[in-house]
Amino acid sequence: MKFTELKRHLKSEQLRSCYIITGEDAGVRSFAHRLFTRHITSFPELNITYFEGKVDAVDIVDACYALPFMSDKRLVIVTDFSSDSKKIEEYLANPSSSSILVFESDSIGNNMKKIASLGEIIDCGRQSESFLYDYVAAVAKQNGAKITTNATKLLINYTNRYIFRINGEIAKLASETDLIDEQSIREKVSPDLEVATFALTNVIATKDKEKTLAYLDKMIADGNSAFAITGMLYSQYRKLFYVSINRDSDTLSADLGVSEHSLKFIIPQTKSYTVVQLKKICDIIAFADYGIKSGQIAEKTALYTCVLEILNIK
Repeated sequence: MKFTELKRHLKSEQLRSCYIITGEDAGVRSFAHRLFTRHITSFPELNITYFEGKVDAVDIVDACYALPFMSDKRLVIVTDFSSDSKKIEEYLANPSSSSILVFESDSIGNNMKKIASLGEIIDCGRQSESFLYDYVAAVAKQNGAKITTNATKLLINYTNRYIFRINGEIAKLASETDLIDEQSIREKVSPDLEVATFALTNVIATKDKEKTLAYLDKMIADGNSAFAITGMLYSQYRKLFYVSINRDSDTLSADLGVSEHSLKFIIPQTKSYTVVQLKKICDIIAFADYGIKSGQIAEKTALYTCVLEILNIK
């Protein structure tokens, strides 16, 4: 189930005994969490039980079988469950009709796979641009401001569609102006490192040394560490290399762990290089990374050196 379907689902009569809130966007997971807790309107302090981490599954099951207090339902929320799941699996074979069991984590670990197959997964990955356009406008309004269409598009791009980041940036901008425009975003918002690194690889592909080094300087000035940028560069070029040698694959998105939306931007970048060049680039960055980790070269020196080598790749 998509996160955007959850609110309507909770109003229905078809509630499941178990849900798994999972996905890469902590902001979306937090929203899903609140939708569940708001569903318990009577004595939430008595009808909502929280567990976290390595807890005894028996305690979770006991909480699920406890009767709700002056309410139709009680809610049991388990965050980052890391214990053995056997007792939970046994419970889900005969669950309480008056309890909703909710697990929360950024990903589904091995101990959660069976539970996930028995429950309803709530996909809390980064949301679509169409959803975020309306969301950004609503958040700006809540903060007493308006935001232009171009500014909205740029903000979504700069924040890499992460809701917590969107919330924070809008709150900051709205405290300074009641009309957030594109210039405000460019001047006040630093691009997410993944987004900035993608832009860096685009500049590198132009072979323009001056522009490349200027952009790299800006990334450092924005507070990104040279080591982190090096790691992101390696990740990006590895994706380009993988796409180049698997162009006809139907599973590129799943193989790379990226959305179809992101894949649309990755594929065009591969046209700037041959497969051999991409392999050389990955080797160059891996060597720089090793030099940093082994203490043989300073982080910033290693980063700039490997970028210059990529610019001169034949």
